[in-house]
Amino acid sequence: MRNKRQDKNTFFIHLLAYVLLLIVTPFVLLKNYMQAAIGRLSEFYFHISNIEIPYVLAVFILIVVGILIIYRKHLNKIRILSLVGVFILVFIGQNSTDFYFDHKFYELQHNWHYLAYGIFSFFSLRWLRAKEVSASKSILFTFLFAMTISSIDEAVQVPLSSRIFDICDIGKDLWGTITGMFFIFFVIEEGNIFEGNYKIYAPKLKDYLISPFALLFNIAIFSEIFLLFSSVLSDVEYLKLGITVSVIIFLIVFLIIYLIQFKISRKIVISVISILVIIQLYSIFKNSSRYVNHYQSGLVIYKGIPIPLFDIMIFNNGTFRLVDKKTSFNTRDKNTIYKYATDILIIGNAEKGKKIRGFANENETQFVYNPRTAKALQVIILDIRQANKKFNELKAKDYNVVYIIHQK
Repeated sequence: MRNKRQDKNTFFIHLLAYVLLLIVTPFVLLKNYMQAAIGRLSEFYFHISNIEIPYVLAVFILIVVGILIIYRKHLNKIRILSLVGVFILVFIGQNSTDFYFDHKFYELQHNWHYLAYGIFSFFSLRWLRAKEVSASKSILFTFLFAMTISSIDEAVQVPLSSRIFDICDIGKDLWGTITGMFFIFFVIEEGNIFEGNYKIYAPKLKDYLISPFALLFNIAIFSEIFLLFSSVLSDVEYLKLGITVSVIIFLIVFLIIYLIQFKISRKIVISVISILVIIQLYSIFKNSSRYVNHYQSGLVIYKGIPIPLFDIMIFNNGTFRLVDKKTSFNTRDKNTIYKYATDILIIGNAEKGKKIRGFANENETQFVYNPRTAKALQVIILDIRQANKKFNELKAKDYNVVYIIHQK
């Protein structure tokens, strides 16, 4: 019979071996040109009638269906809802990052970080439980250990594979860790670890390190915020800024969650948020037809919505999203842009700092071939103030315009 000490040692060896595998695998793939090959696997299709079905997606569906059939007797309402929750978490992660990559949701490279660090959660939690570590400490250790490993992994890849330190990959790894813990705690264990306590707040600040669900919820919030902002500030130049912004936004959200449990502070928080929402809605209503109605260094106001610091893409239909702060568009980036820019593309360059590059003539109007539409696309590259004016003029005439704003 195996004893607990043997289990602890065995599980620790499994964890250590997996951690080494996490760090070594990307380097091996890059050095042997296997990463690109794995990426291309998602491009192979087979046809049923006139429908193209990717092999990767078909295999994934077969695996999921097979697992559900095998474990069908163990399925219940909680586990089914939790499985849906896992897919929602992956969906949130996929739509928070890598906009210019234009990944399909089933692509292997797009899901590598979520899968790899989801499995890491299993090995980490299994070892910690064998050591009889408390639930809250297990969650915190697994999260911090994942952050450490991911940071080391990114740092090691720089000298060994000539890659950059990508803070966005750390965000994906953390989100994969959260997704893995969610799967273990809710799908496998049906939430038993939380003992019915699903409160997202605690009376005292130190209690957030004791209550497992409150801790898991708050590190999940931090992970999503970090993933969102690291994806739009992914360049090494913005590393400190990305971390700082993520921490500040999280602290604000955490403070709100903490304060709403108390009667007086809850009224104050709700009142302040309500006033801010009303002011913002009034600003949107008042400026709904003015497009980019104000600009100063580091701040764009679009239809009454203030957008500081970040680069923005405004789509043909008037909606917008934050995009990666790039100074150069490669072929992949441009292919994504061509997906949305059907008639006219305007690029507004920051008044100071690096200009966006990637098109043949960076300082003049040009026509380029759009492979997505098989038509010519007009590209207008101007300084941001001139670009704002041109964008407003063209939108007033109801042209289809995509506008990329590159702030300092």
